[in-house]
Amino acid sequence: MSDTRYANLLIDTADRLAEARNGNESWEAIQAVAKRIGATAVNAGGVITLPNSAGLRTGTHPAWMRSSMEDTWLEEYQNAELYRHDPVLRSALRGLPPPSYYDVRAAHSLERTEPQLAPLHDGLLRHDYRFVLAHMWYEKNLGKCIVLGCSTDPRDLFGPGTERAFSTISAMLAMRLQPPDDGVGEASAFGIDWLMPNPQEFDVLCYLARGLNEAEVAERLEISLTEVRRRVRNVAHKMGAETPDQTLALALSRGLLPL
Repeated sequence: MSDTRYANLLIDTADRLAEARNGNESWEAIQAVAKRIGATAVNAGGVITLPNSAGLRTGTHPAWMRSSMEDTWLEEYQNAELYRHDPVLRSALRGLPPPSYYDVRAAHSLERTEPQLAPLHDGLLRHDYRFVLAHMWYEKNLGKCIVLGCSTDPRDLFGPGTERAFSTISAMLAMRLQPPDDGVGEASAFGIDWLMPNPQEFDVLCYLARGLNEAEVAERLEISLTEVRRRVRNVAHKMGAETPDQTLALALSRGLLPL
């Protein structure tokens, strides 16, 4: 891939992403760029490292996901719980770099040691997602993963410079990736089960996000401290969090609260 062609690709990608004014427009731009460089579909998601009750960072939690893959495949992927064995998702949730290049047909050899991969591989091939490229981008405790599904080997697209092009473009896409503007999207898909806070719980979260403590929130909302803590416990349960800090971190990473 010539330096000029590579530079033009980067400039065009930057221009297309810069036109996006919100999260959903960014998602549309990401899909357009992915299509231009040979992908037939895009998966994207956020994973967050959360503090435990002692304030230590322990493990990662899914924040949200989006996908432009075919609905029939997403339904199969969800219903059969194939996400439990997806090597890309599994790596991301462990805080590890996902495989940057995954040849689904060649990966059939892995089924001898991991037979649970067979339904995943079969489904990907049936829907013509024969090759998968993945990139992870970290911003503090939030990791953003971009996964491109391709029907033909993407290494043939741009010659020797293809790997460099995909790495750079994927990083650019991940930097602009945002959770769905409505805070939901496909957020409850692929094993990520959480409920939206109700208006009363949302009020408490908003004040906590501004830096107020629970007593100050109680005073501001003119409710008891016990009621504030009850609302925090309720929304923590809904969102799959263990502590108030985790609850707030998940709410922010999922785009539920204004920054």
